[in-house]
Amino acid sequence: MKTNSLAKFSLTIIAAMVLAACGSSGGSDSPSTNSTASTTAAQAAAKKAADEAAAAKKAADEAAAAKEAAAKKAADEAAAKKAADEAAAKKAADEAAAAKEAAAKKAADEAAAKKAADEAAAKKAADEAAAALAAENSDRKADNAVLRPTPTGSDLLEESSVGAKNVVKNRSNLTTNYSSAKDSTSNTPELMNVQSPDNELKTLVVGQVADKTDGKVKVVYLDGLKQLAGESKDGKVDLKEVAVPGDKGKKADTAVYTVEAKRKNYTENYDVNIFNVDKGSVEEAKEAIDKARKPDGKTIVGQMYGAKITDGEVLDAITEEKTNAPFTLKSYKNVQYGSLTSALHAQDISKLDDGVGVKNTRIAKYGYTGTEGTEDNYFYRLNENNMDVAGLKKLKNDNPNTVLQYDGHAVTYGIDSKWNGGDKANGGRTPTAIVAVEKADESALFSGTHVTAKINLNTNAVEGNLYNKWYDGALKDFKDVRLVDFTGSMSENGNIAGTSHNNINNTGGLFGASLNKEATEMGGVVSSNDHTAEGKWGAVFGAQLTGRETVAPFKPVTPTTEPSINSSGNAK
Repeated sequence: MKTNSLAKFSLTIIAAMVLAACGSSGGSDSPSTNSTASTTAAQAAAKKAADEAAAAKKAADEAAAAKEAAAKKAADEAAAKKAADEAAAKKAADEAAAAKEAAAKKAADEAAAKKAADEAAAKKAADEAAAALAAENSDRKADNAVLRPTPTGSDLLEESSVGAKNVVKNRSNLTTNYSSAKDSTSNTPELMNVQSPDNELKTLVVGQVADKTDGKVKVVYLDGLKQLAGESKDGKVDLKEVAVPGDKGKKADTAVYTVEAKRKNYTENYDVNIFNVDKGSVEEAKEAIDKARKPDGKTIVGQMYGAKITDGEVLDAITEEKTNAPFTLKSYKNVQYGSLTSALHAQDISKLDDGVGVKNTRIAKYGYTGTEGTEDNYFYRLNENNMDVAGLKKLKNDNPNTVLQYDGHAVTYGIDSKWNGGDKANGGRTPTAIVAVEKADESALFSGTHVTAKINLNTNAVEGNLYNKWYDGALKDFKDVRLVDFTGSMSENGNIAGTSHNNINNTGGLFGASLNKEATEMGGVVSSNDHTAEGKWGAVFGAQLTGRETVAPFKPVTPTTEPSINSSGNAK
């Protein structure tokens, strides 16, 4: 803007000078020399003014150009600085982001490494715990030591065992001392630890497993058994709001079978003729099946008898006596026996509820009896009042030269109550051992399964059997049909152990039993040596003291002494 003003000012001066020259020339009568001189001066002045104007303009233009260049240079430098600042800021941001990402990656790698180390440590601990358990079970499996008599002398335990338990799997992969595969095998019975220090028998331990989350071995138990002290209705006791298969925390109302008024058939088999006591006649198998107490797959989780089971009041009972087991008019106070079904197949222990009041325990889920993925836990146990060394000595001192007799009831599995000896050529449809074939339709099962046992306090010998009572159509009378025989010996602390024999399929097994301190009740177990799905059989039982028999004092047999003969034939 200042350049244009200077140019306009210069032109104005030039125009004024030209006009002045013209005015002088037109109005003067001076001689030509004066006129020429004036013209020359005017021209010189005009030229000078023009030059000055041109110089001024040039200077103005150069100043404007310089200023513009300076402004452009400043703008360029500012832009360059801005770009440099932005680049530096971006570099710093990139470096910060890279550092943050590297730090995050390092932290993630360290966390992953720690997790891997923790998992490895937990797995190692779990493997070691599992290996230790497997080794222990392997030792048990190797020599069936769990039911051997307790050794005498310095190794003798002061008290006898509190009970025993064996497991029958139903397409389950629960690890037992026989198998860890998914199958339907049984195991070798194991002696039980004390289950409930308060004597309430309100839980049942069904397993132990290493928790993969912390590597610690957790004891898994069935809970809620205190409820079973309620009233028996139609041969059942309710077990309400207990853990069942499904999501964590799922609970349901279930029930267990128990003693039932007028019921005589507690065997596994119902497709046989039944002798009806009320009618005094044989009831055909079809009618008997309708009355069977078979698992329904949706409510029944086992069967239980004896101490702490029912309140002794049996619905529709024909006697005022209280009872909590079949074939007796007295309630058990010490021995509890039966079977409870768990659901431990493919079970993630971390998804089980924590146990109550005891660390490193979990509450197992009940399984519905007879369904796949379950385990039937057959057991007998005493409520801590078990026989010991002092108690057995007192028993023998108080009952010299005595044989004690016990009678009771057994819960069985795999024992055929339909066939009773003789030749199986007829398919086992008739009880050929007790009645002629032509009278088979007139014969029937009266009651079962019973148990009887005797203990000779002089010799410590124990013998007995499981049997059913049959009505013999030919004799028109009742007779006992022995299913399983057992024999054993009693140790100094009251533990009883020996062998058993299944008379139906001619196979062998184990036998073990325990007494309460007063020897008024006995709990026991028999179990096959064959643990396969096809060959397994067994039973647990409770029995009460029913009689005493006096016998001759025990006299050890002394070997006779005979003279030895030397090579010459002369007596020495």
